Amino acid sequence: MDYLVSGADHLHQANYWLETAGSPSRTPAGNKGFNEIRIHPKPPKLQINLPDLRKEYLTDENVQVDLEITNEEDDDAEVTLEARFLGQADAVPTWTWINEGQPSILSDDPLNDSNKNTKSGSRTRLGQINRSDSRKIEARFTARPLPTEAVLEIKALYHLLGEPETSISKVLIHEVLFDRPLEASYHFQPCVSTRPWPSYFHFEGTKDGEDSTLGLSQLWHANAKLACLASEPLLIEHVALEVLNIPDGTVCQVSSITKAPISEAVISSNSFHDSRFEIDAQKLDLEDRRSTAIEFQLQVRWRRSQGASRSATTTLNATELIIPFGEPRVLASAGPAQIDDGSYSIPLTCTIENPSTHVLNFEISMDTSDDFAFSGPKATTLNLVPLSRKYVRYNIVPLVRGKWIIPQLKVLDTHFRQVLRVNGTEGMKNDKRGARLWIEAED
Repeated sequence: MDYLVSGADHLHQANYWLETAGSPSRTPAGNKGFNEIRIHPKPPKLQINLPDLRKEYLTDENVQVDLEITNEEDDDAEVTLEARFLGQADAVPTWTWINEGQPSILSDDPLNDSNKNTKSGSRTRLGQINRSDSRKIEARFTARPLPTEAVLEIKALYHLLGEPETSISKVLIHEVLFDRPLEASYHFQPCVSTRPWPSYFHFEGTKDGEDSTLGLSQLWHANAKLACLASEPLLIEHVALEVLNIPDGTVCQVSSITKAPISEAVISSNSFHDSRFEIDAQKLDLEDRRSTAIEFQLQVRWRRSQGASRSATTTLNATELIIPFGEPRVLASAGPAQIDDGSYSIPLTCTIENPSTHVLNFEISMDTSDDFAFSGPKATTLNLVPLSRKYVRYNIVPLVRGKWIIPQLKVLDTHFRQVLRVNGTEGMKNDKRGARLWIEAED
């Protein structure tokens, strides 16, 4: 049939032409009429498989991904792979291919200039994959510290060797959630320092006549309790408390005093791990008695306890520690329990510090209780010269076992008529009622 349709009106009529008895005739098309033809691209038969890809990863995690590309086309294919994460700016990781070639960062990214979204990925050339053959390749990415949701897009761009002018693409989309692996709570407790204080009445100088005396020092213990937020157990390899910010004129040293080997700590969603540290802070100038706020951060190296995973390091902000260098303090410290002829007692030492430049007078009293008896001064008075410490010792004889008791110790600053708070040190607990002492249960 030879027939030419001309004019725009004919193109929008729902008719079609048939050759009948040697001449064309117009027939209404009804509901089957059409005026356009759509030609779709050739459907891809290249398969992209990621058997180990998870739906959830952890922030700061180092991840290695195995990919398998299978050519199910009827001809050999020349393949290039692209991969990228789509999500919130500064929160999505960068994808890197691991192969013999040098991966190239995607440069034709229309969203790189956006402040809301970003694409971060790379491209690599796989080369020729024969028909019915497979090619494996590895890639890795490191999750950012911020929790976020992202979309992983992996695209295979290829053409068949028999049809080099025809480009074919296969896209795999995978939603990924990045969540925090750990959180921590912190507890700071004052301790009695064994370092001698500088003398207020004795000058220590160098050969040049300059004063070399450092300022006051205080010792603190910090306990970091780690909680696991992941859905599977994590192996804690190392925990370190680091000084993030400290004012001028103060130095601080932090050391770990955790007894248990850190490399064996495995925590799950129902367990915790304690890490203990000693903080030694000192002023550089003896005249500087200002309170000092020190900021810390906790560095935790961890990995998944199941399977072969790489170690990752997570940084957690810690609570700020405020050290009152210029205020008088009362520290209560308990020694090891003593058993003598069936008598059970605990030595308790009360340390009173005067970091000021004034002579201070203190009235100390210990009241009786239904929970314990004691030996030592029931009431006494101490005069402390500037920059000095004194000790008052008691023996606590518990009348109950297997519970916390509160020594009824009261220290009054007679000059300011102020009752000082008694701070429990190592092995004791502090709350609103005062320092508590644990009494072991009987065997």
